[in-house]
Amino acid sequence: MITYQIDHDAHLVTCRVTIAIRVLDVGNLIEQLFADPRFDGGFNTLVVVGDATIAPDLNARNTLARLLLSWRELCAATKWGLVLPSSAWRRIAGQLIDDYGLALRNVRCFSESAAALIWFGESRRA
Repeated sequence: MITYQIDHDAHLVTCRVTIAIRVLDVGNLIEQLFADPRFDGGFNTLVVVGDATIAPDLNARNTLARLLLSWRELCAATKWGLVLPSSAWRRIAGQLIDDYGLALRNVRCFSESAAALIWFGESRRA
């Protein structure tokens, strides 16, 4: 399951992943967000993966990366922080970030939310 929260004061969208997800779940989330009148494509995005313990297979990871890249194109000026529960997840995400050039589009992996929020704050102060 993926849920989201929009914080206008912090200019932040927080998405929480609580179980293993399918690519369809991510597509549905993107549709919901863009349909939500509170959504602002200029907000940074924090994605917190909780109990998602099953890493997707290579085909699903590539499809997921393409969906995320599409969203990034729509919100090109924002930062994305991915808070991932294990070093294995961070390695997988890091490889996808490299493979799809997402590092150049301000996407980073973190082990905790606080580090991502500090990183987001750097862009707000600039």
